[in-house]
Amino acid sequence: LGIVYRDVGEYEKSVSLLKKSLSLFEKHSPENYIERVRALKYLGNTYRSLGRYDEAKSLLTQSVFVSKKYLPENHIALGRSLVHLAVIYKKTGDYKKAKELLMQSLAIHENVFGKNSVRTAWVVTHLASVHQEIGEYERARDSITGCLETYIKSYGHDKLRTSWVFIQLAYVYEGLQDFGKAQEILETALKVHTKHFDAHHQKIGEILFQLGNVCKGLGQYKKANDFLERSLHIYERHYGKDHIETAKIL
Repeated sequence: LGIVYRDVGEYEKSVSLLKKSLSLFEKHSPENYIERVRALKYLGNTYRSLGRYDEAKSLLTQSVFVSKKYLPENHIALGRSLVHLAVIYKKTGDYKKAKELLMQSLAIHENVFGKNSVRTAWVVTHLASVHQEIGEYERARDSITGCLETYIKSYGHDKLRTSWVFIQLAYVYEGLQDFGKAQEILETALKVHTKHFDAHHQKIGEILFQLGNVCKGLGQYKKANDFLERSLHIYERHYGKDHIETAKIL
């Protein structure tokens, strides 16, 4: 239930339910390590969505610790927790640590699912996003393009999960200054997301922010201003006016 509330954008309600779930598992079923790891991971990811990165990092670090200490070696739960912790390190600019964690996760996913699995492609896409952040755009593009084929084959072209990979590819094209290609991808992603989320959802705000930057690169300043104003409204509503994520739009 907490995950459902998070997915529809009711993050505070999600936090309340997930904290209660974690507390109950720790009280009544302390040796159910799989569920504890899962609860820690979901709560950590919800704090990440709220921009509360220190709290997210603490919970996801606990998730990794419990996985390593109590679950079988290289359990897939550890592989997933490593990815989510890596996302926090990437968000806070520690790309070296993010890459290190993702490489550990990739080894686990390849061992469990094989190199061609969509679950492995999920890790590779996250790894490619780190390469994009450090300016290795061609490497990131090639990796994400391969992952995109796997996602389309597994989920279809216009599904949310596939749209996430398209958005990562748009970031790469923006870095390569191919703003037209990035704009095309993002406009399609926005249509997919608006089918699933209301106009004020955080994920819509992220796409609008990215579209604003791309339109600015294309010299489409009126469109850029419109997208960024809409994104700013969503970010102020979601994160607050004094949050670092809001400051990125300003």
